[in-house]
Amino acid sequence: MSSYISVKPSQIRSELEKLEETHKQNNQLRASLFNLIVYVQKNEKLPLFLELVDQIVQHFPCRVIFIEENPESSESYLDARISAKMIHVGDAPNVVCDKIYLSTSKDNCEQIQHLILEHTLVDLPIYLLWGKDPTCSHPLFPSLKHMAKRLIFHSECSNNLQELSQKLLSNVITDNWEIADLNWVYLEEWREVIKAVFNSQLSLEDLQQTTEVNIDFCATPSEYFCHNHFQVHYLHSWLAAQLGWKFVSYKDQQIKKDIAYSFGEERVHVQISEEQCGIKASPGTILSIQIKTKNKKIFTFKADTDDEMIHINIIDEEKPNKPYNTSLMKSKWQVYLTKEICYKETSKHYKQMLQILSTMDGLV
Repeated sequence: MSSYISVKPSQIRSELEKLEETHKQNNQLRASLFNLIVYVQKNEKLPLFLELVDQIVQHFPCRVIFIEENPESSESYLDARISAKMIHVGDAPNVVCDKIYLSTSKDNCEQIQHLILEHTLVDLPIYLLWGKDPTCSHPLFPSLKHMAKRLIFHSECSNNLQELSQKLLSNVITDNWEIADLNWVYLEEWREVIKAVFNSQLSLEDLQQTTEVNIDFCATPSEYFCHNHFQVHYLHSWLAAQLGWKFVSYKDQQIKKDIAYSFGEERVHVQISEEQCGIKASPGTILSIQIKTKNKKIFTFKADTDDEMIHINIIDEEKPNKPYNTSLMKSKWQVYLTKEICYKETSKHYKQMLQILSTMDGLV
């Protein structure tokens, strides 16, 4: 976390100007591509979002306004701090961007809104990183959502994936929400690998003959991640949406989940298995995928946490002595976040995935 200077809320602008003068003397340039407004409740995944903001700023210089609300406080308060994030371009930290940190009790919504309007940079887009379930009501959310070009959130903050999918789908379609779900962003490396392997008409025909999918994921919880199954459900429901599968049933057998889809007269069985993997992989990370097809092909994808590679093995059971092996480099999620931020509309594939998940009775 950056070093902050405590200031009075009414003096934020003048104190930022003093900081800017100091940076100019050190040949450091203030830069901002957009405004990033962040809302998080005190002690609720706070370190997770602080780290996330630092990573975003490192790749995309921006004006950050971070709101930390304490809904349990019995006293009314509104504290302000400012800081400047140094960004290394080349050998020296010669680019800086402003960070405004507001700590508040729950009764200062009007003041918070005023401060945000006063300190967002005009003529630059506003992105809202919301550290709660965006489908649950909060007095600050409607006004911030109205200001924002795009809503960024983490579905980890929701307690029910089917209910979240239903509400998000309604908001995207009815209210034209433009959203970026961080679990969807983290999953893109796997979607890209699958698209790279099945990128020809012949290989796509193999995929369309899928009869069985087995997926292993890291179920080791952490202090901030307890819904580790969300990404794996995103993966198979995205695959189902792209291949035209129809949801049939879902069975939760604790460490294993079984999902049945139909495709015409055929059935596709998806089995999800939990793995305890310690610190080797982040909670929810997909570890391996195996796809079996009606024409006796087996496609195995396995993530290597040591070398940041996904290893791919393809076997034709009719020609078992001629397996095909290759590896693809995993990309960093920040690259995919760039795409999500810059998209003009919510991903079509994401909406199709939500449609599948919204029909999945029994999914939580």
